Amino acid sequence: MSASPRYIVSKHAKYRSLGFNPTGMARSALSKECVFICPKGINIDVIAHETAHAEVFHRASFLTKYFKLKPWLLEGSGTYVDFRSPLLLENINIDNAEVAKVMGLSDFSSSDIRAYQASRVAFERVNTKKLYEGIHRLNSGESFDAVFGQQSK
Repeated sequence: MSASPRYIVSKHAKYRSLGFNPTGMARSALSKECVFICPKGINIDVIAHETAHAEVFHRASFLTKYFKLKPWLLEGSGTYVDFRSPLLLENINIDNAEVAKVMGLSDFSSSDIRAYQASRVAFERVNTKKLYEGIHRLNSGESFDAVFGQQSK
């Protein structure tokens, strides 16, 4: 099972007035995941980042998606496949307290690059080979902390 999202790509900034992020975003509809790529995001890194979100959305149940997933895991999965310079581990200088703070958030601004960097650092604790298994465990009723709280590679 893997996502086959619908991609909507536009070079027109007018979609920003409709609430679109100027780079890109992924959303889950009832029957299909959608990846919106906007003017600043027409590149392989943003497309990979947003496609990773679509894959997580596809595998997560409604309850998991809206009530269990934490932003650091979702953004961590996106930044893991995103090789833009500010998101590369060797370019991130962030302390453990800031990572822990971001791991406790229920949301953060799409303009907060430090939160994305902290999510990337936090995602290092996730065994990527078991990410989808972890989402399935969330769907089966396990808590986020039981599944992803103490993981290490």
